[in-house]
Amino acid sequence: MPTLAHKIRLDPTPDQIRFFKQAAGTARFVWNWALAEWNRQYDAGQKP
Repeated sequence: MPTLAHKIRLDPTPDQIRFFKQAAGTARFVWNWALAEWNRQYDAGQKP
């Protein structure tokens, strides 16, 4: 059975590019914070 897919090309404006970069940076910050918190709790013998 062939795989069907849709390809969509984005052509963002400069404002949208800035927003995408900011959103990606925020997501990375939150991920790293949550990972550090999980590791801190795990290392302290708690159940994260």
